[in-house]
Amino acid sequence: MAASMCDVFSFCVGVAGRARVSVEVRFVSSAKGKGLFATQLIRKGETIFVEQPLVAAQFLWNALYRYREWCLAHSSCSVGL
Repeated sequence: MAASMCDVFSFCVGVAGRARVSVEVRFVSSAKGKGLFATQLIRKGETIFVEQPLVAAQFLWNALYRYREWCLAHSSCSVGL
């Protein structure tokens, strides 16, 4: 049995607390695997889902030579860091 989208993604509540799942996972092909597809209109800037990062690390070489240092830069919306 497939997991509910609300079990897969942290963000599943829309306006007024109603469940709103605007995406579904579908199998595309053996070469591409699975994909995330919209099941209803998603407006520009609308949050589809939110989840907490599991691990974030930067290789020492990248840090020393400032190579792509922006990839792990903190943002104003970071929570609990």
